Amino acid sequence: MVVKSVKMAISATLAIVTAQWFGLLNPASAGIIAILSLTDTKKSTVKIGLGRLLALGIATLIAGVFFHLIGYRALAFGAYLICFVPIALSFNLADAIPISSVLVTHYLLAQTVDRSMIINSYSLMLIGVGWALLFNLYMPSTDNRLQILQLEIDTAISGLLASFAERLQGDDSQKQSASLLAELNAQLITAQKMALHHADNHLLQDTRYYIEYFTMRHKQVEAIESMCYLINEIEVADIAATPIVTILEKTSREFDAHNPVSELLNDLEVTFDFYEQSPLPKTRSEFESRAKLYQFMTEFHHLLEAKAIFMQQQTDIKSV
Repeated sequence: MVVKSVKMAISATLAIVTAQWFGLLNPASAGIIAILSLTDTKKSTVKIGLGRLLALGIATLIAGVFFHLIGYRALAFGAYLICFVPIALSFNLADAIPISSVLVTHYLLAQTVDRSMIINSYSLMLIGVGWALLFNLYMPSTDNRLQILQLEIDTAISGLLASFAERLQGDDSQKQSASLLAELNAQLITAQKMALHHADNHLLQDTRYYIEYFTMRHKQVEAIESMCYLINEIEVADIAATPIVTILEKTSREFDAHNPVSELLNDLEVTFDFYEQSPLPKTRSEFESRAKLYQFMTEFHHLLEAKAIFMQQQTDIKSV
């Protein structure tokens, strides 16, 4: 907040000074434009700046027509607004309506929409947007915070997998799992928002890694939510838990950003084969537990598969 306040103050001051140096009319408007053009990210500043230049062109054209037909009176300005506002909204240029309209009042006060006034308006816009963009080139790095969130989320997922292994060994860790899952979802929401913000602060670099990473983790958490429900439906006494416990514990130990999970997927296939070759259930309870276990393992496969697909996509990007 402090950084943005300083940016606003300095960019507005420099915009006014620059407009005065060029001898433009209404130089204070350049300062207001600079303030209103400072956004939270670099990309949004560029997008808003380009949108305002387009909106000014549309506003000038419409205002010129009404001033010519009605004269340089308040009625003409009102007619301009009635026409301009819906057009601007249809082009998603709502933010540009106030600034463009202020510049149109310059035409009204000058009683002309001649070439010099149009150049004056565009110069004020370019100076204001230009200084805003220049000051927005500095943005505090969020890399460290994203890396910390990445580690915290990975650690939380690892803990959930470990709790599943404990549950299948007879420990009632469902309450702990539910608590971890709630914290994990909150962390993911924060991480995904920060990843989008991070990407929007890089104009030339491809910084979608964190967006794609946390999207992948979100898919895994969806699988974990299903696993969390299913594991509570399994009667541990009805199944041979050792094979699935072994792979859950292994995955928990090896869970990190760089694991391609190919070995874990192979281990899971072996585990599927083990249960398929096991003797058929003898009781209804055993049958239901075996069915729930199969569903649990299928969701576990989805979890690992999401990471495998992500790793392959990253490899493909690097090879381009």
